[in-house]
Amino acid sequence: MRNNIGFNFFETRTPQDEIAIASLEEKYGLILPNLYKLFACTFKLGEKNFVTMKFKHPNYSRPFTLGQIEYKIKNSTTSIPITGFFDIEQVLSMWANGVKEEFEWQNFQLLFIASLSIGGLYLGINAEKKDRIYMINWDSDRDYELLADNIFEFVRGLKFIEKDLNLPRMGLKFTDLHRKWGSEYWQP
Repeated sequence: MRNNIGFNFFETRTPQDEIAIASLEEKYGLILPNLYKLFACTFKLGEKNFVTMKFKHPNYSRPFTLGQIEYKIKNSTTSIPITGFFDIEQVLSMWANGVKEEFEWQNFQLLFIASLSIGGLYLGINAEKKDRIYMINWDSDRDYELLADNIFEFVRGLKFIEKDLNLPRMGLKFTDLHRKWGSEYWQP
């Protein structure tokens, strides 16, 4: 359970899942940086595809999340929870349908690629910021903060943090859980 870091949160695409990024770029009128395109072609994106750890107790019908995925900001004690990345068509569609009119795009050429608990995760598009990953804390006075030089560096910094208030209430600890091969859920 403790090896959930980085790329383990993503499912790789199969040849049947291949996406035509060039067609999407043409459709929406925005060319994405090459490293981000490689990332989107390699992994299934979209918040529903973000692989998190879930626990299913036989006495309850719904599963419980066992924690959250966080990115620890370099040279800081701050970690930011992330719920997943928007899929590539969603990123381009949001840009075409209004995001390109927003402050982050107009002033910094930053493309909104994921929601954070405190703001947004952005991809640099222009030559100066190309491929870099930035955070914008919507409650902060700072415009943006560089998190990583590219999406792959950012993903390597993701880590699962065990946080579940339900387990102690049920008389369980993380060490009491196991998961059967192929099962989506951890169980007591």
